[in-house]
Amino acid sequence: MSGRRIASLFIYAFASMILPIVLLLVTINYIDPMRIMSNFAVIFSGYLVYGLAQVFLIFPMIGSWAAAVESRSKVRLPSEELRRRLLSLNDDELPFAVMQDPKDPNRIIASWKIADEK
Repeated sequence: MSGRRIASLFIYAFASMILPIVLLLVTINYIDPMRIMSNFAVIFSGYLVYGLAQVFLIFPMIGSWAAAVESRSKVRLPSEELRRRLLSLNDDELPFAVMQDPKDPNRIIASWKIADEK
């Protein structure tokens, strides 16, 4: 997670909460109150749609963007090299074992050595 992304998320969240209030204050100060009351259902529906879009569409996308963890290494390994490295992790000192699945050779299984007294 990047600090800039998290800060951007909070700035966006704050701005998305303040914008409707600012629009409401501008509407109240510069538009005739009778026009506001006659169009209350339209104004209320607009605020409702805006709020629902923020909560269910936009904010989850921005939240997942802000919480994304980018890899530090840009090195890509071929699958055979990766498999060889994972299988080489087997050591008696480690509390886990890595093995190839006997049913599916493309699958690797990692399991804890629970019964081991060490």
